[in-house]
Amino acid sequence: MTRNRRYRTEYEQQLDSKKFDFGLIFKFVSLNVVYCFLIYLVRNILLQAILDSPRHKLGNDIISLYEVHNRGAAFNLFENQPDLIIAASFFAVLVISFIVFTASTKLSHSLVSAMACLTSGIIMNVVDRTMYGFVIDYIQIGIIPGLPVFNLADVLIVAGAIGIIGCVINKK
Repeated sequence: MTRNRRYRTEYEQQLDSKKFDFGLIFKFVSLNVVYCFLIYLVRNILLQAILDSPRHKLGNDIISLYEVHNRGAAFNLFENQPDLIIAASFFAVLVISFIVFTASTKLSHSLVSAMACLTSGIIMNVVDRTMYGFVIDYIQIGIIPGLPVFNLADVLIVAGAIGIIGCVINKK
């Protein structure tokens, strides 16, 4: 019994001293690649549909699809300051990636998934901003008055932020 307890303690110490959880790091990177690809694919499909017919209305005006060029961040904050937005975006992606890579043994799978949502949305908005000088938004929900036009990357950013908050709250 003493021998098993000693072995188990040494094994637990080895687990505690593990610096990286490569499975979680792989999951983070893989999800970023998949989410970025899906954002790119959906955006191109929807923009092609918008080119064919400038304004699509789905379900009695519940969802409208049309192209809007957003030169600012959320709600057009920092409009016409793309360098500041790009720098802040890179900083956010670097900080989140640093956290995942350095604290991977302490993070949950759901938290890493939420972080991947957030970073992939940020990355794809940066891609738009660097390629075109603006972010292409194309979805508007008509049942909520005053809701701005947004894109799938924005949805992932919000979902990732909500997921991170949920994981932090439920960590108790």
